[in-house]
Amino acid sequence: MKRFVTILMGCAAALTMAACGTPEGPTPDGPNPNDPENPTTGEAGAAPYTIEVDKTTIEANGLDVATFRVLDAAGNDLCVGDDAKKVYIQNVTENVSLGRKVTTFNSIINGTFEFTATFKGIATQNSVTVTAQNRVQYEKYKQMICVYDLTGTWCTACPYMTTTFEKVYDGPWGDQMIVMAVHAAATATDPFAIPVGTSDLGGVMLGRFGGSGYPTVIYDFNDMVEGTHSESEVVELLRKQIIDYPSTCGVKISKATLSGGSISIEASMTSTADGDYDMGYALLGNGLKYDGGTEEDGIYDDVVVAVSPNFITMQKDSKFSAKEGVEQTKSWTIEGVGNADPSKLRVVVFVLREVEGGRVIVDNANVCAVGSTADYLLNE
Repeated sequence: MKRFVTILMGCAAALTMAACGTPEGPTPDGPNPNDPENPTTGEAGAAPYTIEVDKTTIEANGLDVATFRVLDAAGNDLCVGDDAKKVYIQNVTENVSLGRKVTTFNSIINGTFEFTATFKGIATQNSVTVTAQNRVQYEKYKQMICVYDLTGTWCTACPYMTTTFEKVYDGPWGDQMIVMAVHAAATATDPFAIPVGTSDLGGVMLGRFGGSGYPTVIYDFNDMVEGTHSESEVVELLRKQIIDYPSTCGVKISKATLSGGSISIEASMTSTADGDYDMGYALLGNGLKYDGGTEEDGIYDDVVVAVSPNFITMQKDSKFSAKEGVEQTKSWTIEGVGNADPSKLRVVVFVLREVEGGRVIVDNANVCAVGSTADYLLNE
């Protein structure tokens, strides 16, 4: 059974966000600046508003929830009724707003988080903290989400997604995301499209997962989003993967070297449960130059330039059964790299596994530069 999320865009994919107008609702960095009743700044202490929370400690499993209340001087909860839309709760630690009418917090990372709130733009007199703990009990290995960006150098809307991913990379969730730009020659020639039969890899993936246009983004083969989407939506989808499908293995890349026009890769996985898995690779290029495309600077990053045969699904001749705690090692050689600049190349090693109904998802992955290595990533 396929589970896909399709976000319908209010403007045609080819239009820029400026043409669509500014969407209503909070931004990732705080309350909606276009709402006159909820300016982004307030004068602390100007009114007797306070914030309370029902739990100061939660489990870092994404399911345990802390609930906030914002009270006026009479003890009335402003988070309910007509006043709720005028309350914004701010996660000070991560510098993000919980959003309009959102009064709960969960976490999939350990840490102590500070919260304040505003009502009609006036800040509460106090703050509260919530500590999330025991992440390792729910997921031993830190999960890296594979984000497959189906794109093209001819696609006028696709640069928007490039900018969005750059913002996520720069934020607190950047170290749990691996973007792989899979190019397609759908309406024009694309120098980065990888031929597959009479089509190309981008077109094959779009058809396999039921997409209808570009850009289309697929998260760990679980969720698909057609059209452009925002930084906050990307982060929410990253969180969703980790909550719904915790990783059952870790990935280590012990070798990724370029010599004589070939790249040699050696990688291992260790699982926390018995099961059937498959391991594969993708070679990514950064700073690839093409002046005939829609990127203003002509530079393309995260471009998939080579893949293993099991890039999309498990293969009979490469899948294996793993035992809990027993390390499995695989090696590959990528030929025909020539005199490529290793500083512009990265290797992604991913692990696939089957879930309900025989559906294949990405369990975990890791990435390193050519000439470097990447050890297992452990949760605290």
